[in-house]
Amino acid sequence: MPRFVATGICALLLAAVSVLRCTPSAYPAALSAHELTITARVTVRSVPRVSEFGQQMVMRVHDPVSARQVQVFWPAGNRVQRNDDSLCWQLTLRLTALHRAGNPGLPDRAGRLRARRIDGLAQVVDHADNRPCGRQPRVSSVRLRARLGAQIRAAVADSATSAVLVALATGDRQYLTPALRERFARTGTAHIMAISGMHIGLVAGCCFFIVRWIFSGRRPYVDAWALVCSVLAGSCYAGLAGGAVPTLRAVAMLSLAAVFWLRRIRLDLVRLTLLVAGAFLLADPVMITSPAFIMSFAAVAALGLAQRRGRAVHANMQPGRLRAIRAQTLLSVALMPLVATLFGEVSIISLVVNVLVLPVFAFAVIPTLLTGIVVAPLALSLAENLWRLSGLLCGMLLEGMAIVVRHVPGWVATTGLGAFEASLAAGMLLAGVLLAGWPGRALWLLAAPIALLARAQPESAGCVSAHMLNVGHGTAIVLAGERRRWLYDTGPSWRGGGSAAQTIVIPYLQRHWGGSFARAVVSHSDNDHDGGVGELRRLARAQAWLGVPGAVCVAGQRWQFEGVRFEVLWPLPAALSGQHSDNNASCVVRVSTHNQALLLLGDVERQAERELVSLGGLAANVSTMPHHGSNSSSTPALVAAITPAHVIASAGRRRGWQLPHAGVEQRWRDANARVHVTARHGAIQVRLCRGATQVVTDVASL
Repeated sequence: MPRFVATGICALLLAAVSVLRCTPSAYPAALSAHELTITARVTVRSVPRVSEFGQQMVMRVHDPVSARQVQVFWPAGNRVQRNDDSLCWQLTLRLTALHRAGNPGLPDRAGRLRARRIDGLAQVVDHADNRPCGRQPRVSSVRLRARLGAQIRAAVADSATSAVLVALATGDRQYLTPALRERFARTGTAHIMAISGMHIGLVAGCCFFIVRWIFSGRRPYVDAWALVCSVLAGSCYAGLAGGAVPTLRAVAMLSLAAVFWLRRIRLDLVRLTLLVAGAFLLADPVMITSPAFIMSFAAVAALGLAQRRGRAVHANMQPGRLRAIRAQTLLSVALMPLVATLFGEVSIISLVVNVLVLPVFAFAVIPTLLTGIVVAPLALSLAENLWRLSGLLCGMLLEGMAIVVRHVPGWVATTGLGAFEASLAAGMLLAGVLLAGWPGRALWLLAAPIALLARAQPESAGCVSAHMLNVGHGTAIVLAGERRRWLYDTGPSWRGGGSAAQTIVIPYLQRHWGGSFARAVVSHSDNDHDGGVGELRRLARAQAWLGVPGAVCVAGQRWQFEGVRFEVLWPLPAALSGQHSDNNASCVVRVSTHNQALLLLGDVERQAERELVSLGGLAANVSTMPHHGSNSSSTPALVAAITPAHVIASAGRRRGWQLPHAGVEQRWRDANARVHVTARHGAIQVRLCRGATQVVTDVASL
């Protein structure tokens, strides 16, 4: 035990040193505060993600002044387009710094990219001098992964099944639909999609036994050679999978364990995990912020602690099946607080589903798939048959998971967990693992309900809070009452693929309130406001919709929930007849409780503002800035009619727009309104309750 404590202290000190090294100075100064346009040689480092708007990929920039590695979007309309054979290019890029979004409780996109050693975002500028390099790499894992993924998708007809197989084989998850991702998340099996120690272990183990079987009795040191071959096989699979953190961790632990075994040095799993984690942090301190790093090493450490406790408590050896079930149970429960903290939801049915699904994936789907990859260069037709067999088994599992998802209510599988609850649950779990007997077991069993029952505190009766999320250039506002939630606009969809609804709005709702809401209002049909409608309607997240085809938003509509009143002030029926633009037909909603009011103005411009002012009834304590602060809106008459104490603009950092406009912002300030902008402050929270208005701009720090 003293050696264990000493090892843990050393690991904590190492982590502290790593955190101190993770400073902004570790990133290129040229990208610290502004955009930068450069022409440089670049190489493609990831399989491109293709959409109708263009391609998105990670590129290495060979320019010492700018970023080292960036996530690049290559628009479809450019004169020069990337082809599959060219991995080295001479390109003109517009680089953009990474900025913290500040949406409370959600993994920050900038942090995730930095944890992957991506220093910024970039877009290919349409330039006549963009061209491939004269010399292209002859061997590339990117080219190999793309070709292998195309072969698997051609062999397996079902798109969902082929998407899963491509993700398992190459780590390329771009073909996984949002519905498929949610199916894995709701059943607690998302870890299967992340190529990790289980996959590397399967490859290495199969290689070890095959080599030992082939050379058994023929040569000395067969086990040693088999072990070396297994490490090489695991390393090759990790390279094929793109070299993600879990695969690198598995290969590092496998290699180190092989060295210790060959040198006859005994080292248990916990010490091995701490040693490899320390080496990773010394090599790349930013990894300490990566959820993949945290989850990967935490899972192995939990198994190591369970192994230690099993040896200390149970002198008799349990059957293999019971030990496997016990290990899976402890792993699922022990990681529950960590999963809830990092991802905002945890599946309570994950234990049962994993016990049923994981063995089939581990011993049937993945081995068949990988065998097809090995034989593909020699006999493609045989490989295609193996992939079809693997797809048949995978399809059966996906269908079973879909049945489970349909019959499990959404609120059962989600949770909201703060830092205090997570720390308390983790401490109880650690004590339960290390302490023998019933005191330890009681702590271990009581830790899970903390993760499951933690929820955001509801509002008081008659109070309402509005959370304007930072979705870039667009609008998405969640309004929360005592028991119900409402949504005003859904945020944009992005040209590189995905939408704010998928990555921000739905995770935010899931983390804090279980994922559903009473009513959704869409102000008008611009992508930055309705880009997530399709995703939200497909997932049936709202009980009612307004402002969509079949449910027109028109002045005079009113409803009331829990003492909170909603009133549609605009558009008038005449504005819907085509006399006004989409912006001027925006759905304007006044939310009020007691003597406090919040005005949601959408993208109305001068024409609609004049008519709104003539109708009256616009006074509000808090107002959104119409059209994101554009100079075409916020007329002096409108500002004078509202006279708010606070005005909020949902704006992005997109180059050229410079919103909110400086003159518009000054106009609101001259009316004694405090101006808040999501591009500067992140998500912004407004609370109206019993004659008091509270606006919080640094929400992410709460």
